[in-house]
Formats: sequence, structure tokens, C-alpha cells
Amino acid sequence: MSLILDRDFYLEIAKGNVPGHSVVQKFGNAPDFDSTDGEVTVWDGAEDATAWELMRYVYSTTADIDSLSSSSAADTQDITIQGLDTNWELVNQTVTLNGQTRVALTTNLIRVFRAYNDNGTNLSGHIFIYVNDTLTGGIPNTNANIRCVIDPVNQQTEMAIYTIPAGKTGYLTRGYSSTS
Repeated sequence: MSLILDRDFYLEIAKGNVPGHSVVQKFGNAPDFDSTDGEVTVWDGAEDATAWELMRYVYSTTADIDSLSSSSAADTQDITIQGLDTNWELVNQTVTLNGQTRVALTTNLIRVFRAYNDNGTNLSGHIFIYVNDTLTGGIPNTNANIRCVIDPVNQQTEMAIYTIPAGKTGYLTRGYSSTS
């Protein structure tokens, strides 16, 4: 492969001009934690004093991530979800919320690492992607079953979690982190 030296390599990848390559930009935020929480994963579930508080992310070992719901009965937006299926292959799926009622994903996942509101109407509640569980007000009763949270303030996940898909090789080219 020959590279055109006067162009930005990553821009060319993003434009689809470098076959077999893609760029993934991961970013995250742990909304509310303190020193008593110990080790904390950078994801939207790391939020003290919430019904879904889970400071350390739980990874699935099988493709058991199969559900979506909201803490608000008003949410009926389309949510796009990116993750890995049972074969560790990249899957993008769009699922329509039904408020606080569980909706099944179209493809079960072993990993989920990005989800966002794919609709022009803002979310009212927190969105949960999880291993099927009993719900209270659209929120899974077992925190350890939650694999993804969308805060309505952000309209997307802010989880610095990623797994390289099967058959791919990942290279970390830049990194930045901060604490406050």
C-alpha cells in the first residue's frame, strides 16, 4: 500500500479511502464517584446514589445482552447500538424504545460499547441495555446485569470501553485522560 504523504492518514481512513482500515474514537465519563468507591470503570453506570450504581463494569462472557428500556414511559425513540455478537463480530442495530417496557435487541451481544439516540426528539429518561431482568420503572433490578447506560443529558453513551472485533487488530495511536 502506498500512502499519499501530503494527506492526513486518519482523515483518509475516515473518508473510506484506505481499504481494510477504520478509526474508532473512544471517550468516556464516570458521572459521580469519590475516593471511597475504589477502582472505577469510566462509563455512565459509575454514578453514586442511583438505582443503577455500578462502579466497576461487568463484562458478559456469553452473548446474553438482549434488552433495552428507559426510565421514562415517554421515550419511544430509535436507539442505535454498537457491539459484538456471539462470534465477536461487529454489529450495529437500531431498536425502538417502548418507554419503561423491555424491548428485545434484534441481535444478542457479548459486548456493547456505544449507543446513541438516533432520533430528533431528546430522551427524557436514562436508557439501559442489559441482560434480561425484572424491571422497576424501566430500570433493571440487578445492577450487575446492566451493560450500557445513556444519560439523557448526553443523548449517547460515554463509556471508555471497547473490545477489538474478531479478525481485527487494534492500535492505540493517541490517548488522553484527566481527573478532577
